[in-house]
Amino acid sequence: MKLSFIARIRLLLGILFLLILLQFALVLAGINGATNIFSLASDIQSIMLAFSFLIFLYIVFLINYLPFRLRQSEKRLEALIAEISKGDYKIDIASFIADEDPNFHPLITAIGEMLKRIDRFDDAKAAKVFEHHQRIMLLLNLLSQECLILNIDGEIIYMNDSFRRQHPEIPDNCIIGEKIIRDDGEAAVFDTISEALRQGNNVYDFKAVSNNNLTRLCLNGSIVRDRKGNPDGGVFLIEREDIGKSD
Repeated sequence: MKLSFIARIRLLLGILFLLILLQFALVLAGINGATNIFSLASDIQSIMLAFSFLIFLYIVFLINYLPFRLRQSEKRLEALIAEISKGDYKIDIASFIADEDPNFHPLITAIGEMLKRIDRFDDAKAAKVFEHHQRIMLLLNLLSQECLILNIDGEIIYMNDSFRRQHPEIPDNCIIGEKIIRDDGEAAVFDTISEALRQGNNVYDFKAVSNNNLTRLCLNGSIVRDRKGNPDGGVFLIEREDIGKSD
Protein backbone atom coordinates (compact mmCIF):
# COMPACT_ATOMS: atom_id res chain seq x y z
CA MET A 1 0.00 0.00 0.00
CA LYS A 2 1.29 3.45 -0.92
CA LEU A 3 2.35 5.51 2.10
CA SER A 4 0.82 8.92 2.56
CA PHE A 5 2.93 12.04 2.92
CA ILE A 6 2.23 12.21 6.67
CA ALA A 7 3.08 8.51 7.05
CA ARG A 8 6.39 9.10 5.27
CA ILE A 9 7.20 11.97 7.65
CA ARG A 10 6.46 9.76 10.64
CA LEU A 11 8.58 6.94 9.22
CA LEU A 12 11.52 9.20 8.47
CA LEU A 13 11.33 10.85 11.90
CA GLY A 14 11.16 7.35 13.44
CA ILE A 15 14.38 6.42 11.64
CA LEU A 16 16.00 9.60 12.95
CA PHE A 17 14.88 8.74 16.48
CA LEU A 18 16.32 5.21 16.07
CA LEU A 19 19.66 6.69 15.02
CA ILE A 20 19.72 8.82 18.14
CA LEU A 21 18.82 5.78 20.29
CA LEU A 22 21.53 3.75 18.57
CA GLN A 23 24.04 6.50 19.29
CA PHE A 24 22.97 6.57 22.95
CA ALA A 25 23.19 2.75 23.19
CA LEU A 26 26.71 2.72 21.69
CA VAL A 27 27.81 5.40 24.14
CA LEU A 28 26.47 3.31 27.04
CA ALA A 29 28.19 0.21 25.65
CA GLY A 30 31.44 2.16 25.39
CA ILE A 31 31.11 3.33 28.97
CA ASN A 32 30.48 -0.21 30.23
CA GLY A 33 33.38 -1.68 28.27
CA ALA A 34 35.90 1.07 28.92
CA THR A 35 39.13 0.06 30.72
CA ASN A 36 40.42 3.56 31.31
CA ILE A 37 39.27 7.14 31.00
CA PHE A 38 41.40 7.84 27.94
CA SER A 39 39.97 5.00 25.87
CA LEU A 40 36.47 5.96 27.03
CA ALA A 41 36.96 9.54 25.90
CA SER A 42 38.32 8.35 22.54
CA ASP A 43 35.41 5.92 21.99
CA ILE A 44 32.76 8.50 22.91
CA GLN A 45 34.41 11.07 20.65
CA SER A 46 34.46 8.63 17.72
CA ILE A 47 30.81 7.64 18.28
CA MET A 48 29.66 11.27 18.56
CA LEU A 49 31.57 12.36 15.45
CA ALA A 50 30.36 9.44 13.37
CA PHE A 51 26.71 9.77 14.38
CA SER A 52 26.77 13.58 14.20
CA PHE A 53 27.93 13.33 10.58
CA LEU A 54 25.38 10.57 9.85
CA ILE A 55 22.51 12.51 11.45
CA PHE A 56 23.60 15.66 9.60
CA LEU A 57 23.45 13.85 6.26
CA TYR A 58 20.08 12.35 7.17
CA ILE A 59 18.64 15.76 8.08
CA VAL A 60 19.91 17.20 4.78
CA PHE A 61 18.16 14.32 3.03
CA LEU A 62 14.90 15.07 4.89
CA ILE A 63 15.11 18.77 4.07
CA ASN A 64 15.32 17.97 0.35
CA TYR A 65 13.18 14.83 0.14
CA LEU A 66 10.03 16.06 1.91
CA PRO A 67 9.57 19.25 -0.16
CA PHE A 68 10.29 17.22 -3.30
CA ARG A 69 7.53 14.72 -2.51
CA LEU A 70 5.13 17.52 -1.64
CA ARG A 71 5.96 19.35 -4.87
CA GLN A 72 5.35 16.17 -6.89
CA SER A 73 1.85 15.90 -5.43
CA GLU A 74 1.21 19.58 -6.08
CA LYS A 75 2.28 19.20 -9.72
CA ARG A 76 -0.20 16.37 -10.26
CA LEU A 77 -2.95 18.49 -8.73
CA GLU A 78 -1.94 21.43 -10.92
CA ALA A 79 -2.11 19.18 -13.99
CA LEU A 80 -5.59 18.03 -12.96
CA ILE A 81 -6.82 21.58 -12.44
CA ALA A 82 -5.23 22.66 -15.75
CA GLU A 83 -7.21 19.94 -17.58
CA ILE A 84 -10.42 21.07 -15.88
CA SER A 85 -9.73 24.72 -16.75
CA LYS A 86 -9.63 23.72 -20.44
CA GLY A 87 -13.22 22.53 -20.15
CA ASP A 88 -12.41 18.82 -20.02
CA TYR A 89 -14.87 17.45 -17.45
CA LYS A 90 -14.56 13.78 -18.48
CA ILE A 91 -11.26 13.18 -16.71
CA ASP A 92 -10.25 9.76 -15.41
CA ILE A 93 -10.13 10.68 -11.73
CA ALA A 94 -9.29 7.08 -10.75
CA SER A 95 -5.90 7.34 -12.48
CA PHE A 96 -5.13 10.54 -10.61
CA ILE A 97 -6.09 8.91 -7.32
CA ALA A 98 -3.84 5.92 -8.06
CA ASP A 99 -0.82 8.18 -8.64
CA GLU A 100 -1.54 10.76 -5.97
CA ASP A 101 -0.56 10.87 -2.31
CA PRO A 102 -3.26 9.26 -0.13
CA ASN A 103 -3.55 12.49 1.87
CA PHE A 104 -4.91 14.16 -1.26
CA HIS A 105 -7.40 11.39 -2.08
CA PRO A 106 -10.38 13.10 -0.33
CA LEU A 107 -9.68 16.31 -2.26
CA ILE A 108 -9.42 14.52 -5.63
CA THR A 109 -12.53 12.47 -4.87
CA ALA A 110 -14.41 15.70 -4.12
CA ILE A 111 -13.16 17.19 -7.41
CA GLY A 112 -14.37 14.05 -9.21
CA GLU A 113 -17.85 14.40 -7.69
CA MET A 114 -17.89 18.07 -8.70
CA LEU A 115 -16.95 17.16 -12.29
CA LYS A 116 -19.76 14.60 -12.44
CA ARG A 117 -22.28 17.24 -11.38
CA ILE A 118 -20.90 19.75 -13.88
CA ASP A 119 -21.02 17.12 -16.63
CA ARG A 120 -24.64 16.26 -15.81
CA PHE A 121 -25.51 19.98 -15.78
CA ASP A 122 -23.80 20.49 -19.17
CA ASP A 123 -25.69 17.54 -20.65
CA ALA A 124 -28.98 18.88 -19.32
CA LYS A 125 -28.16 22.37 -20.60
CA ALA A 126 -27.19 21.04 -24.04
CA ALA A 127 -30.43 19.04 -24.22
CA LYS A 128 -32.45 22.12 -23.24
CA VAL A 129 -30.64 24.33 -25.78
CA PHE A 130 -31.26 21.74 -28.50
CA GLU A 131 -34.92 21.56 -27.54
CA HIS A 132 -35.32 25.34 -27.69
CA HIS A 133 -33.42 25.43 -30.99
CA GLN A 134 -35.81 22.88 -32.48
CA ARG A 135 -38.84 24.87 -31.30
CA ILE A 136 -37.50 28.08 -32.80
CA MET A 137 -36.68 26.39 -36.11
CA LEU A 138 -40.15 24.83 -36.28
CA LEU A 139 -41.76 28.16 -35.45
CA LEU A 140 -39.78 29.95 -38.17
CA ASN A 141 -40.75 27.27 -40.70
CA LEU A 142 -44.42 27.88 -39.92
CA LEU A 143 -44.14 31.55 -40.88
CA SER A 144 -45.67 32.55 -44.18
CA GLN A 145 -43.00 35.27 -44.49
CA GLU A 146 -39.56 34.41 -45.78
CA CYS A 147 -37.03 34.37 -42.95
CA LEU A 148 -33.26 34.75 -43.27
CA ILE A 149 -30.61 34.57 -40.55
CA LEU A 150 -27.15 35.71 -41.66
CA ASN A 151 -23.77 36.33 -40.08
CA ILE A 152 -21.99 39.68 -40.37
CA ASP A 153 -20.33 38.61 -43.65
CA GLY A 154 -23.70 38.02 -45.28
CA GLU A 155 -23.41 34.24 -45.19
CA ILE A 156 -26.77 32.52 -44.80
CA ILE A 157 -26.91 30.62 -41.52
CA TYR A 158 -30.59 29.70 -41.77
CA MET A 159 -33.48 30.14 -44.18
CA ASN A 160 -36.98 28.90 -43.55
CA ASP A 161 -39.10 26.79 -45.87
CA SER A 162 -40.94 29.82 -47.29
CA PHE A 163 -37.65 31.32 -48.49
CA ARG A 164 -36.49 27.96 -49.87
CA ARG A 165 -39.69 27.59 -51.90
CA GLN A 166 -39.31 31.10 -53.30
CA HIS A 167 -35.57 30.77 -54.01
CA PRO A 168 -34.68 27.12 -54.69
CA GLU A 169 -31.57 28.29 -56.56
CA ILE A 170 -29.99 29.72 -53.39
CA PRO A 171 -28.04 27.05 -51.46
CA ASP A 172 -27.24 26.97 -47.77
CA ASN A 173 -24.21 28.88 -46.47
CA CYS A 174 -23.90 31.08 -49.54
CA ILE A 175 -23.04 34.81 -49.39
CA ILE A 176 -26.22 36.69 -50.16
CA GLY A 177 -24.39 39.67 -51.67
CA GLU A 178 -22.68 37.42 -54.23
CA LYS A 179 -25.90 36.03 -55.70
CA ILE A 180 -27.01 37.43 -59.06
CA ILE A 181 -30.73 38.15 -58.85
CA ARG A 182 -32.48 38.98 -62.09
CA ASP A 183 -35.62 40.43 -60.54
CA ASP A 184 -35.03 44.12 -59.68
CA GLY A 185 -37.28 43.99 -56.63
CA GLU A 186 -35.57 40.90 -55.24
CA ALA A 187 -32.16 42.42 -55.99
CA ALA A 188 -33.11 45.62 -54.15
CA VAL A 189 -34.15 43.59 -51.10
CA PHE A 190 -30.91 41.60 -51.09
CA ASP A 191 -28.83 44.76 -51.57
CA THR A 192 -30.63 46.36 -48.63
CA ILE A 193 -29.87 43.31 -46.47
CA SER A 194 -26.17 43.46 -47.43
CA GLU A 195 -26.04 47.19 -46.72
CA ALA A 196 -27.76 46.75 -43.36
CA LEU A 197 -25.17 44.17 -42.35
CA ARG A 198 -22.30 46.44 -43.45
CA GLN A 199 -23.67 49.48 -41.65
CA GLY A 200 -25.04 47.62 -38.63
CA ASN A 201 -28.48 49.21 -39.02
CA ASN A 202 -31.94 47.73 -38.63
CA VAL A 203 -34.35 47.76 -41.55
CA TYR A 204 -37.92 48.97 -41.17
CA ASP A 205 -40.60 48.55 -43.86
CA PHE A 206 -38.33 48.69 -46.89
CA LYS A 207 -40.50 48.14 -49.94
CA ALA A 208 -39.65 47.09 -53.48
CA VAL A 209 -41.74 45.96 -56.46
CA SER A 210 -40.97 42.90 -58.56
CA ASN A 211 -40.42 43.18 -62.31
CA ASN A 212 -43.93 41.97 -63.12
CA ASN A 213 -45.42 44.80 -61.01
CA LEU A 214 -47.73 42.29 -59.39
CA THR A 215 -45.85 41.69 -56.14
CA ARG A 216 -44.63 44.14 -53.52
CA LEU A 217 -41.81 42.99 -51.25
CA CYS A 218 -41.69 44.33 -47.70
CA LEU A 219 -38.44 43.86 -45.77
CA ASN A 220 -37.90 44.17 -42.02
CA GLY A 221 -34.76 43.18 -40.19
CA SER A 222 -32.84 43.50 -36.96
CA ILE A 223 -29.09 43.41 -36.41
CA VAL A 224 -27.77 40.86 -33.92
CA ARG A 225 -25.05 42.24 -31.65
CA ASP A 226 -22.47 40.58 -29.43
CA ARG A 227 -21.87 41.41 -25.76
CA LYS A 228 -19.72 44.40 -26.70
CA GLY A 229 -22.47 45.81 -28.88
CA ASN A 230 -20.71 45.09 -32.18
CA PRO A 231 -22.80 43.82 -35.12
CA ASP A 232 -22.60 40.05 -35.39
CA GLY A 233 -25.27 39.24 -37.98
CA GLY A 234 -28.92 39.84 -38.67
CA VAL A 235 -32.42 38.39 -38.85
CA PHE A 236 -34.63 39.46 -41.75
CA LEU A 237 -38.25 38.87 -42.75
CA ILE A 238 -39.52 39.34 -46.30
CA GLU A 239 -43.27 39.59 -46.81
CA ARG A 240 -44.88 39.43 -50.24
CA GLU A 241 -48.03 41.38 -50.99
CA ASP A 242 -50.21 41.08 -54.05
CA ILE A 243 -50.39 44.64 -55.38
CA GLY A 244 -53.84 44.19 -56.86
CA LYS A 245 -55.31 42.90 -53.60
CA SER A 246 -53.50 45.39 -51.37
CA ASP A 247 -54.59 48.32 -53.50
